[in-house]
Amino acid sequence: MTFGAMGIHYARKGTGRLWAAATGTALGTAGFIGTVTLLWAMS
Repeated sequence: MTFGAMGIHYARKGTGRLWAAATGTALGTAGFIGTVTLLWAMS
C-alpha cells in the first residue's frame, strides 16, 4: 500500500507509470484487507 501510494505520487510528477502504481496500490490494499480479515476470523 505504501509503495503504491508513493508510486502514484511520483507518477503525478511524471516519474514512473500510473497504471503500475494503481495496480500496486490495489494489490497492497487487497493483501492488507485479506490479512486483517484472516486475523479477525481466527480470534
